[in-house]
Amino acid sequence: MKGSSRSVLIVLIPVLTFLSVSELPAQVPELMQGWPFEVRRDFFGGGMLGPLEGVNYFTDPESGFKDIAFGVNDSTYYVITTDSSVYPGWPVCDTGLVDPAKHPVGDVNGDGLEELVVFWYERVRGWRHRLHVLNIFGDDIPGYPKAFNVGSGHLPGQVTLYDLDSDSKLEIIFAFYNDSLLQILDHQGYNFPGSPLSVSPDTLIEARTSIGDLDLDGSPDMVVATYHHLFAWDHLGNWVEGWPVNSPTGYILATRTRPVLADIDEDGFLEVLVPFTKRWGGGGALYVYTHRGTLEPGWPYVWDWGTIRTSPVVGDIDGDNQLDIVVGALDADIGPSIYVFNPDGTIKDNWPITVESYSCTEPIIADVDGDGLSDIVQASNAYFPHGDTVLSYFWAFNYRGEVLDGWPIEVLGFNGETSPQILDIDNDGYANLVLTSSGMREYDPDESAYIWCYDLGIPYNPETIHWPQYGHDRYNTGNYHFVEPPLTGIYGDKQQKQLPLQFVLYQNYPNPFNTTTEISFRIVSRVVDEVRLSIYNLRGELIRQLLSAVKTPGKHSFTWDGKDRRGNSVSSGIYFYKLSAGNFSETKRMVLVK
Repeated sequence: MKGSSRSVLIVLIPVLTFLSVSELPAQVPELMQGWPFEVRRDFFGGGMLGPLEGVNYFTDPESGFKDIAFGVNDSTYYVITTDSSVYPGWPVCDTGLVDPAKHPVGDVNGDGLEELVVFWYERVRGWRHRLHVLNIFGDDIPGYPKAFNVGSGHLPGQVTLYDLDSDSKLEIIFAFYNDSLLQILDHQGYNFPGSPLSVSPDTLIEARTSIGDLDLDGSPDMVVATYHHLFAWDHLGNWVEGWPVNSPTGYILATRTRPVLADIDEDGFLEVLVPFTKRWGGGGALYVYTHRGTLEPGWPYVWDWGTIRTSPVVGDIDGDNQLDIVVGALDADIGPSIYVFNPDGTIKDNWPITVESYSCTEPIIADVDGDGLSDIVQASNAYFPHGDTVLSYFWAFNYRGEVLDGWPIEVLGFNGETSPQILDIDNDGYANLVLTSSGMREYDPDESAYIWCYDLGIPYNPETIHWPQYGHDRYNTGNYHFVEPPLTGIYGDKQQKQLPLQFVLYQNYPNPFNTTTEISFRIVSRVVDEVRLSIYNLRGELIRQLLSAVKTPGKHSFTWDGKDRRGNSVSSGIYFYKLSAGNFSETKRMVLVK
């Protein structure tokens, strides 16, 4: 499919040089070989099985390809490769249910390997949650998993990653629904200074945290919506000037939405875009606040009857170098619809348009037909019986509100709860689209979940990709201007140099430690050399050899009890542990405190 369609384009380009880009023949999305990936549950469990909001991905440490990560509404989390096979070490399971939201991925502990941050939960005397931070091999990093017991809370996927203190490690920011505390953990599972942050006298944190530098002081700020207020804290836990602000009278945050950050008026400061719905009866409003918590001129836009169904997303859909604001709505006059606004709060020409059915999650903004202009891609909430399951559709619209040629994409199952994602999954320079859908219990007793990957047949061009996935980015920042930093550390350097990855040495835990500490490493591929794990003091003297043997691939853990090779306890101080085999060696530091 790839070779034939692209070779035709190469022949035609010289003939079509007199045509504008927008006049070139449209590319039709084509399902990639081996997809969809299907998960089946062979009992009647009720409700949808598949992921909500969207999927995320790991960068494969060997190939650099994107490995898709997603949870299903049971106890299972999957990572699948570009050929739709399950990555070694997955799926990962825990007791209770995995939260099927889109979970963030990033290099949490700064070692150059990415981690997935995900909650499992179960109802045991209230709600019990376990927070896992899993690398691509399915291993928790030191300090995790971490358990929480919450009396009345339930976690609806409220996790964001960000380097709040500029130490090249990521903090984990989340809140439990029905709780009044914003939790911030560091890469080792300890509370970040100032955490947790209280939204008292309010009681309900209702949305994922959005993060960006509101006041241009060089440090990130955290924006959170509660039942009655909008809060903004700096990275130290202090309120940003002008915040908090009260929610508009009679309004609450629209269901399953969040604040979004973008500089829509090009004044250099971020604005805060917030969708509200009336607390009682019909009606909704889209508010835009300045970085100081005052209303942006021209806003809000108010629906007297109807409601907002999605968080706003931001991007330039018509190439005029101004940001447009896109939101899904249920309008009392025209029904399910998509609105597109100019930065000044006026509705853009040709909008709103009526759509097949409302969606419950964000659209994406990206060029999916190769004309050089960004399009709007959104799931439909409608579904149609089809044998043992249902059919549903993903739609794509150009800047004039017209359906693109070759669209909608038809998939098995119900898709109205998930956002698409555009990426270059196999680094071939061409764009791919990842979609998800789920069977429904009234049609599909086995409750299938599907992950679909399409070849769009057009070059992958980041300049025409404005909002590529749910939450904008893999960290879930909700910030239009956020750019994910490159991987660093020993494993990040290996990926950038395309060196083979054979070993992963983890930080010991706990660190500092008092009596014992655990040192773990993973052998990624088969090695024939003897593997050595050694302890040294500050003078470089060998204190203890914990391992000297040939080991099989997999994770291996060893405990050091703070004693030398003669069995004598060593003194407090800094020590080093070194993993070596053949031409490989890596050393990390640890601290013994008595």
